[in-house]
Amino acid sequence: MFLIVIMEALIVAIITVLVYQRFASWTAVPWYVHLFVVYGWFSAFVIVCLTPIDVASAWYDDCNKHNINRTRGSMESCGNQPASYLAEEPTLAIWRILYWSMYILCWTVYPVLQSYSLAGGFTVFAKFKAAIIENVIIYGVMGTVFLILLIWLVAKADFDQNSLMLIAIAFANSWGLLLVISLMGHGIVEIPRRLWRESNRYTMMKYYYFQIVSYYDELQSSEEKFEKTLKFVKKIDETVRDNDPWRPYVDQIVETSMPEYALVRYAEGSKDITYKNLVKLSARVVRTKYLYHRSKCLYENLLDRALALEDTIEEVRNPSPDKVMHWSFASKQRTGRFRNFLNRIEWIWKIWLEVSAYRFAALICAGLSITLLWSEVTFSSKDGDTTNGGTETGGIDLSIWSQLIHAKHLSDLFRQFFVFVAVAYLSACVYWSLFNFRIFDLYALLPHGQTDASSLLFAALYLGRLTAPLVYNFLNMIHNSRTAFYVLMGDMSKVPVLGASFNTYLPLALGIIVLATAFNLYSRIATVLHLRRFHFDTNWNDAQIDEGADLLRRERVEREKKGDIDSSPLQGLTSDRL
Repeated sequence: MFLIVIMEALIVAIITVLVYQRFASWTAVPWYVHLFVVYGWFSAFVIVCLTPIDVASAWYDDCNKHNINRTRGSMESCGNQPASYLAEEPTLAIWRILYWSMYILCWTVYPVLQSYSLAGGFTVFAKFKAAIIENVIIYGVMGTVFLILLIWLVAKADFDQNSLMLIAIAFANSWGLLLVISLMGHGIVEIPRRLWRESNRYTMMKYYYFQIVSYYDELQSSEEKFEKTLKFVKKIDETVRDNDPWRPYVDQIVETSMPEYALVRYAEGSKDITYKNLVKLSARVVRTKYLYHRSKCLYENLLDRALALEDTIEEVRNPSPDKVMHWSFASKQRTGRFRNFLNRIEWIWKIWLEVSAYRFAALICAGLSITLLWSEVTFSSKDGDTTNGGTETGGIDLSIWSQLIHAKHLSDLFRQFFVFVAVAYLSACVYWSLFNFRIFDLYALLPHGQTDASSLLFAALYLGRLTAPLVYNFLNMIHNSRTAFYVLMGDMSKVPVLGASFNTYLPLALGIIVLATAFNLYSRIATVLHLRRFHFDTNWNDAQIDEGADLLRRERVEREKKGDIDSSPLQGLTSDRL
């Protein structure tokens, strides 16, 4: 049985490395970031894959235990033992390793390493000191809440040796669940909606035009801030002599500013040169350089998508006689023995299948969203467990996914499949919202290995903090308290405020968030505040769309002149203001 679990873990490990390689550079990011982030991503992905095994194994065990108390004639068929069956003890051991290792990383290691990666100190000790000080306030608030809950439990005489662990789990789970519900409410509406919008190429083209202007303005703003910082660095560089005691620190700042610093021609600014000010300047260089590179990469990626969509629309309007997609730039051309076959398949996909595929995927996701939303907001209507042998304490089980997963004649393979689909889709909704809703605007996962260390750590941190609460919420939604994971989480009813009631009734807020997202409440508020947002309406037009079309037209001309050689987002600053 362990062989299948080990094989699944190996597959997850390979997928983790491939996904990580898309976003991270093996040379530009420190080795310890690779180590911690890959483990964090792997653990989060494993949790999603281990949950179906845990649910299926628990269902099989409960069925057999339930049959012990029945007469021979009333026994139910439990089927064959699942191929991936794991007994409760080894499953619980695996959960403990995954959960507590991620708990320690997410609440101690990742926040400190994030701060360390953006710190302006000149030594390892100085950076760690700044990182720890930055996190002291957060840990102080957490410690205060933890102490209050502990005093409450002691006063109620419910304190025992497991209380500290239970409070720690309840605190992390409640905080994570609050974010999960907020992000899920956005994702389960926006993912089907976005897939459906992708099927309308003309509207998406207008959306890209609109976004190009916004991204261009953001790029210009970040470039100006980075230029100003570089000019100030040059002023310090020119002021500090070679024999000055501050020279080594200035040299480190200059090295961090490369290669863009080599393009700076003018110096400006003035400030007293002290160690504290140099540390602040170093941190400022790190942050402004990252924001500039991030804005440049996001802008270039958007231009690539917009140019590719223009090419696709042109091919649909005027299909080529050779039935091959003709991309504007050489980087899109395919080479190799099977290029003709692959080019034909690509053309068929783009011209005949892609639009229908988007609409089909949108309908599938809409079905998942509706059924999961219904199950989330109605699972509190039933108390108790609906697995074999569960104690039903009242109410009606209105959860669609609970009824589906606990169907008595459902095969083990389909039971695991449905659990995986539900957990994976909910995870996709949460993490898609996290990185597309731009709640934490500083961090972004950039393709082609251009993501910095702090963003990689941010992704690992929230994968770890949100995956476990999401799984716990899912198990509540399907009324399954017999799994090893549920045993690990403990009896939440003992924890005041953040206990069972919080986990049961908070998901009701999901309905409100979904309604706000479905009726575009955020866009309406933005309109009232005179903030410009794109409206996905076929007849809607805006001057910013025309401006974006003009920017893209100029970009196409520039790339054609350069042969698309210099279109890398890391070519350096090109402004004449330097």
